[in-house]
Amino acid sequence: MNVDIQSLGTFNQLAHEGAEQATASMSQMTGIDADVDVTQITLMDRGDVGEALDEQAFVGVEFDFAGELSGQTALVLDEACSETLTNALLPGDAGGEMAKSGVEEIGNIMMSGFIDGWADYLETTIEHSPPTYVEGIGKEILPTAGDTMADEK
Repeated sequence: MNVDIQSLGTFNQLAHEGAEQATASMSQMTGIDADVDVTQITLMDRGDVGEALDEQAFVGVEFDFAGELSGQTALVLDEACSETLTNALLPGDAGGEMAKSGVEEIGNIMMSGFIDGWADYLETTIEHSPPTYVEGIGKEILPTAGDTMADEK
């Protein structure tokens, strides 16, 4: 296997910067003081990611994106994390549609920052769909293998 160390270093730097920006946005939005302590990048097969999620319950958002980079991405949160964030964002709302909307908004801010960061780095535009709320157990939370936005282009 050939690995371009310089590209891997750039990928790591962009991931770390994206995590810092997303965390700052989330902190500002929710009032929860959060810091990025460790950013880990693991290159995995899609099936291995699903196995790593175990049989926990998750909620989150997924996006399709197209342009210089195209595909799908997801931000998933375990139940405890999503409840903490949505309670900070929407105090007194124990769940329901407002909680789902809160997860969508958090996901939109965080994932848009990552996608925009890649677009800036590549000096191009990457279009992305609005966030779609998802929930599931283990690997069923992952986006489907289809790439709907890229197919439309």
